[in-house]
Amino acid sequence: MNLNPTIFGDTMKITGTIYSYSFLCYRKVWFSYHNICKENDDQNVAMGSIIDESTYKRFEHNIHIDDVCIDYINGNVIYEVKKSEKQKQMAINQVKFYLYNLYLKGVKDMRGCINYPLLNKKEYVSLNDVDIKNIEERLVCIEEILKLCNPPKLINDKVCKNCAYFQLCYI
Repeated sequence: MNLNPTIFGDTMKITGTIYSYSFLCYRKVWFSYHNICKENDDQNVAMGSIIDESTYKRFEHNIHIDDVCIDYINGNVIYEVKKSEKQKQMAINQVKFYLYNLYLKGVKDMRGCINYPLLNKKEYVSLNDVDIKNIEERLVCIEEILKLCNPPKLINDKVCKNCAYFQLCYI
């Protein structure tokens, strides 16, 4: 695997959440990174937090490794807890981003699992060479977005209606 551990240097702190947002809306990436935070009031975010806090209590939650916050770890598996499969690909990419960060630190034998406790379902995720290349390309793109003085243009998509930033974008 050809890794570039300095790809986002010390200046940009890209979290798993910001990384996953990049697959939905660059504007949301910009708002979140710049701490224009509307999600604290969002009922979907609140429900996700309740699910995270009330499930798998035997495991330590919210394990911070630099700028990455993993929901929980059991053995060689990192877990991301989600309430639904609505944004499934975003969750997969988020877990791959976590695996990538661990790989850069020399932790090579990990795999990921997206856990949907309300659906009683799990989906396992692994990291490969193609994923690493895609992650590094995406990080460069995210850096460019974060350097903008103003948020990117509105995407005006059906997903906007349920976004915590809806009022900020449309009013």
